[in-house]
Amino acid sequence: MSENSEKVTKDVAKDVSKLDDEYIKDSVTETSGENKDDPTTENKKTTENNIIKSEIQTPILNPITPIILPPKSNRSLIPSVPFTFSTVGYPVVQPILPLAKGSEPFTTEEIDDSIFIKIVDKNLLTTLQSFVRSEDLYTVNPKISAHELFMILPQLRTFVGQDPQETNHEFSDQVLPSDNQIHSPLKQLVDWLEKEYDSTLKQINNMTDKSEISYKHFVVSISKRYAFKTQIYAQLHGKVCGAQVKRCEYKSYGSTQLFIITGEIIDSNGYEFANVTKNWYIDHFVGVLNIDKLPVVPLHKECELRDELIKRGKKFEMLAIGPHYLRYSGKFFRQSWFGPTYYKGDGRIMIDASTFGLSNPNYDMGLANYNPATYSYNYNNTLPKSSNKGDSSKKKVREMDLYMCSPTFFGFSFMAKKWGQFYVDQVDEIKFDDDAFDNLIMDTNKKEIIISLVKSELSGGLDLISGKGGGCIFLLHGPPGVGKTLTAEAISEYLHRPLYAVSVGELGVTPKELEDKLSEILEVSSIWNAVILIDEVDIFLEQRSKNDVNRNALVGIFLRLLEYHQGILFLTTNRVESFDKFL
Repeated sequence: MSENSEKVTKDVAKDVSKLDDEYIKDSVTETSGENKDDPTTENKKTTENNIIKSEIQTPILNPITPIILPPKSNRSLIPSVPFTFSTVGYPVVQPILPLAKGSEPFTTEEIDDSIFIKIVDKNLLTTLQSFVRSEDLYTVNPKISAHELFMILPQLRTFVGQDPQETNHEFSDQVLPSDNQIHSPLKQLVDWLEKEYDSTLKQINNMTDKSEISYKHFVVSISKRYAFKTQIYAQLHGKVCGAQVKRCEYKSYGSTQLFIITGEIIDSNGYEFANVTKNWYIDHFVGVLNIDKLPVVPLHKECELRDELIKRGKKFEMLAIGPHYLRYSGKFFRQSWFGPTYYKGDGRIMIDASTFGLSNPNYDMGLANYNPATYSYNYNNTLPKSSNKGDSSKKKVREMDLYMCSPTFFGFSFMAKKWGQFYVDQVDEIKFDDDAFDNLIMDTNKKEIIISLVKSELSGGLDLISGKGGGCIFLLHGPPGVGKTLTAEAISEYLHRPLYAVSVGELGVTPKELEDKLSEILEVSSIWNAVILIDEVDIFLEQRSKNDVNRNALVGIFLRLLEYHQGILFLTTNRVESFDKFL
């Protein structure tokens, strides 16, 4: 045992001896009513005093658990500490003893991941369980790596300095003990961590002052610089996105070790806004790296980038709920396991996350896949909490959180005929050509008939059977170039509605393909109030025969689906004389 250890041992023994002397003195006072002159009584007290002193001359030293006083004392003379620690593969440099109130916490030589802290205090255990999801904290003898706690030291510091009932951390839904029950043992733990890792903190501070970082101390420096709820900006889908840090951790994938910063952004499912978790990965690097070159950088409260993110967030908030018919310029993409696939997206689009989720049930939209009509989900802490699914608070983003809004919308490109994700800053309003129908070269009477039919459709269907005959179907025939397609386009401009143009090739050649695809097109178009144009429908409307069962099925399915469609639909053909008699 070292000289320091012997000194600590003697000091504790002296304190214990002094406390027991006081206990013996109190016992003598309590027995003052007895016969003081009785030599038997005096000898009994002297013997008891000698026994107690002899028993505390050699206190039990255990590097893992506090000292257990002799049973005869019948009381705890030394206040217990909330935690102790043990080492794996290293000798204990200084014996760990229970310290009286007011004395310094435990200090040892830094041995990084080899130090494990054993939690004794139940209130401290409950607090740590709310910060760290570690299985070791739920064992019979709960313990945790000191290095793992050092990673969340900024969060622990913040928690100690605030009212625990108001502290908003990742697992704050758990019921925590009261102020004094938490802060006293947790403060001791925080002080011990700061003293234990003092040299490491100084080294990190020196690098941080120069905006540099090394991979050796990356996790600690990141935890210090990117504490929980720190505002950051990072690349997401090729655009800069604001986020809040949720956690930082190392993960190994085979022989490759990555550092993962997990943050939260705000996205929408088309019904309301929600927090969505995103991960940013940092590969191993050698030497020292400038912090500004990392893929994740802290976002300062006063900077031009923050203002741009807030401006984009306002646009996202305005358009993310419900369907919106807009103009888009640039590329859009679809995400898959192999990465994004980009498509040319110039033209008109429909922003509609809710319909996107219905048409792409296997697409990873994060929490945007949540549908309040069929599911119930407890959103995280960034948004105002409410037990009411229809609460308007979920349909707004707080001013302070606008910088966190997603850089993309979920939607559909009418030009590419594909679903995908569209960049918010590349979306703009549509300038409709209100004179398109007036400029259409067509007989005036025919124009009036078309307009009258369209207006009657807008006022509601005329069929007495519910769900049937509520639509308005036009069959335009004639040679190429007479304006069949242009008529449908002019009507969509007149109504300020999207035009969903479909070619025969998109519908398939088998009955099942036709029914599935056409049903989806008609359903989506009804949601968007779109004008549908199906060009060259000869194959689906030709006269049925007794021998061609497959074509008969195609015609039957096509006619049945159109009969129950509620909306405006244009069919074009060059061979009206070959159509089925049913028409």
